[in-house]
Amino acid sequence: MDTNNSFHRRPLPSTCISLSSQRGQELFQSALRNNGTKAFFDLISQYHTQTEPAYCGPSTLVMILNALNVDPRKPWKPDAPWRWYSEEMLNCCIDLETIKKTGITFSTFVCLAKCQGLCADEYYASSSTVEEFQRIVEKSCCGGDGSGNHSGSSISNSDHGDDDTFRNSKSSKNHCQECNALQEQQQPKMYLAVSYNRKVLQQTGSGHFSPIAAYDKVSNHVLILDTARFKYVPHWVPLDLLFRAMQSLDPETNKSRGFIALSFEPDEQIYNAGSLVSSSLTGNTTTTATTTATATACLYLPQSILFRSKRSQNPARRQFQAFLKNEPRETSSSLLTFSQVYNYWTDHGTNIRKVWSILEPAPVPIDEEGCDTVKRLLSLIRELLRCTWSMDHSSNRANRNNHGKDTNSNSSRTSSHNNTNMSNISCNMRSIIMEDMDDKFVPCSMRTVHITALETIYVIYLSTLEKSDASKIILKGIEKVVSSQKGDATTSSSNNSSENGQVAAVETSITNDIIISQLLAEADLIQKAIEFSNYQNCSRRGCCS
Repeated sequence: MDTNNSFHRRPLPSTCISLSSQRGQELFQSALRNNGTKAFFDLISQYHTQTEPAYCGPSTLVMILNALNVDPRKPWKPDAPWRWYSEEMLNCCIDLETIKKTGITFSTFVCLAKCQGLCADEYYASSSTVEEFQRIVEKSCCGGDGSGNHSGSSISNSDHGDDDTFRNSKSSKNHCQECNALQEQQQPKMYLAVSYNRKVLQQTGSGHFSPIAAYDKVSNHVLILDTARFKYVPHWVPLDLLFRAMQSLDPETNKSRGFIALSFEPDEQIYNAGSLVSSSLTGNTTTTATTTATATACLYLPQSILFRSKRSQNPARRQFQAFLKNEPRETSSSLLTFSQVYNYWTDHGTNIRKVWSILEPAPVPIDEEGCDTVKRLLSLIRELLRCTWSMDHSSNRANRNNHGKDTNSNSSRTSSHNNTNMSNISCNMRSIIMEDMDDKFVPCSMRTVHITALETIYVIYLSTLEKSDASKIILKGIEKVVSSQKGDATTSSSNNSSENGQVAAVETSITNDIIISQLLAEADLIQKAIEFSNYQNCSRRGCCS
């Protein structure tokens, strides 16, 4: 091999300070003293060298995914049982062979991150400021809210005053520390990836991705864990210089580079609702018998196989709860219609993605049986949606025919309102269902269940009903679907046996009691998530809010 065309490492330029140098170690000690190494130890435990010359983006993401302990839902190697992220698993958004040749852009990095279930807050340097970048760096490396406020602040005991006051103060302090510790534990970890131009740092090369692992406030330096370890060792750079390197334009997109705050919010655990029960038993808070009973029931609900439930989605749930309370009905005993729920979660058909503010698709099951259950459950939901469109359309025509006979003005206004809703929903559902113009949470993700926004809205609609009413609607819909398909097969003039076989397969799939029970459970879980969106874990919220 011709060694004249190869390289063994690169010396760092004067703008950068090696982590292992005397000065680099001093900066690390300073960062450690000033709480600037929150991200370091998790990232260094997963420090990864890019496996291809242009893999800096995927390698940065792999390092952060493993540091966040995200389950890729498939084995690392075909012949090994371990589930672990490597670059080869990031096979969506862009072809891997293309990445090997050209690398990835800033927007493609964000797409890859979201496909793996991460929360990705992207900041183009051209639209940001060095002050904002410093705030996000502090939030990632130092914790707190990025403004210098960190959990664990204590109450001064230098002046005890009288003993009772001191004891109360000490008790309050201990409780605040417990609450702060709990909040810090529940707060999703956040890591920072940067996309920058090496030339601005006087390094060789051009565009590059790497994670930020530490921040020293005293010297205003950040620590870059360079994914190209075959080229540059981990090094410190001035924060303002790195920001200038991110302002450089990417010639492929003609946009600046930037930084991405990446976090992974775990599913909200059902047992959190049980804290309401335990708190009431110990006297820390007051709850009604109904709330306690509901919380206890929540402990025994089956796990959702379609959706993820996150604490940060509670504000959207509370808004929907208010909508359910105030939305007009024809009579006090009338059920909410699907068109009303649809119009709420799409802003009357203008924003189909609004529904993802309350739920997100769950990761695909690991086992084959689970995947089959999800497939059959989605098939049932889709068939019920077709049936709902048909029934809404028929109901709309009947309401229009009877509208002139309605003598009650209030009822007339409500009926007219519902007619408009029916017309809108019929039109939108025809285009979405019949033409398959759906809107998935992340269209190219192979990690999450491929449920559409419209299918999600239908399950939410079922959650607004009593279980008995939801069961009736599901069974009525199944009866209509099976009857319709049998009729189509009977009138078919050719391939009759094939048609009958397909009908029997569909009928077996959607009339399975387990699948129907799971759909009811999915609706029940959404209902419970909405109910408990008003409750917090800390029963003495005021002491540390």
